[in-house]
Amino acid sequence: MLRNQQNLWVLTAVFVLLGATSWYLLRRDPHGTEKITAERAFAVERVEDIRQIVLNNPVGDSIFLEKTGDAWLVNGRYKAFPNAVTNLLQTLTSVRMQSIPPKSYIKTIFEGMRGSGIRVMLFDKNSRILKDYIVGGSTLREDGNFFLMDGSRQPYIVGIPNFVGNVRERYDLSLNDWRDRSVIDVDPERIESFSIEYPYHPEHSFGMIKKENRFFVHDPVQGGSEGGPLSEKRVRDFLESLPDAGAEGIQNNNPNREKIVALSPYCRIAIREAGKNQALELSFYPIATDTSGNAVIAENHGQLPDTTFFRLHAQRSDGDFLLVQYPVVRHLFVRKTDFVRDLDQGVQ
Repeated sequence: MLRNQQNLWVLTAVFVLLGATSWYLLRRDPHGTEKITAERAFAVERVEDIRQIVLNNPVGDSIFLEKTGDAWLVNGRYKAFPNAVTNLLQTLTSVRMQSIPPKSYIKTIFEGMRGSGIRVMLFDKNSRILKDYIVGGSTLREDGNFFLMDGSRQPYIVGIPNFVGNVRERYDLSLNDWRDRSVIDVDPERIESFSIEYPYHPEHSFGMIKKENRFFVHDPVQGGSEGGPLSEKRVRDFLESLPDAGAEGIQNNNPNREKIVALSPYCRIAIREAGKNQALELSFYPIATDTSGNAVIAENHGQLPDTTFFRLHAQRSDGDFLLVQYPVVRHLFVRKTDFVRDLDQGVQ
């Protein structure tokens, strides 16, 4: 009994001593706990505060994302892919420190960050910095990533609660993967003319032009001759469907690009918007034998039937070369009869 009481007194004395030591250390460094808390706080509390994102990758593309109105731009030039931005924003507001890596790993972690770490800088609407940290590699089990706050020497293992995986993948995308996949990025309300030409089937070629808020038949094959007004509903439904077409990928570095665009296309589309000097032009080339190979024109100058291919290459006049799937873009390939029959039937 006496021995137990002595042990109790010893433990009490130890706790008192530890408490006094902690109090003394905090008195000497009152901001110590604040500093530790800050260097572990990688998440931004409010997603709406994030207006600019800089992702510097020494072994990949350097990316600058900026919110303008309701949309995000990539590198000041391209519209951003909404899914990629949504995943990143969800990550920026959800990452949490999981644990502190063992000291024996620190040297390796720093070496990895120096070689391929992604520096992440987040800014608000006034260009004031919200967060500045480095995203390194993943743990052996890939259930967390090494993060290091700017100005700190202590890396942490970071992840997203209830998510198992490598969060670095949400930061580490190529420029093309950050870009929007719209095949035709236009405002339907601003379209002044549309034309589609089928080189091997000119009877299907067709055009429309806007005059006094109505669209009229405009035949690009017959020297631009004009016809009667088109069904307002039919035209509106079609033009509003144009932005729905999305590409499977952007392939500007396709090694066969020059050979492909030298062929006669399946069809050509031209769209002119109000306020723009040049029309957006697209040429589509079917892929005959596989899902990613060369476009092939059928023998005897005939065109491949649309029932024989699944993918197409698309050359855009702004310089992009796209890979598209026919079921996703088939609504773009209208024919003259799709609209002229409305005239014959008096459809408004």
